Amino acid sequence: MMLWTIFIFLIFLWVLGIVSGFVGSYIHFLLIAAVTVIIISLIKRK
Repeated sequence: MMLWTIFIFLIFLWVLGIVSGFVGSYIHFLLIAAVTVIIISLIKRK
């Protein structure tokens, strides 16, 4: 559940970064990292 909260928060920040054009690349990197962690977490659960 905590991972999903972080994931949603990072998506929000990513969209905000795209809209404002400020620190967009940094937020994009964090989003990719979050997606990777979630995928690894889902794989380990099975």
